[in-house]
Amino acid sequence: MRNYWRRNNIFLKTQKTSPKDEVSLNAQLLIRGGFVSKLASGIYEFLPLGWRVMRKIENIIR
Repeated sequence: MRNYWRRNNIFLKTQKTSPKDEVSLNAQLLIRGGFVSKLASGIYEFLPLGWRVMRKIENIIR
């Protein structure tokens, strides 16, 4: 039950539709999933969920 509660407190910014100006399927899926947001052409920033995933991947690699 605790994992369910923690998941609900994560900041999520998801979209139902993919961005029209995005050519890359990978970027479309990351934006729709709420992992990154697009600042400008070719410039992205990680959202809190994206940073959490990156930290977990780093810990697995170490």
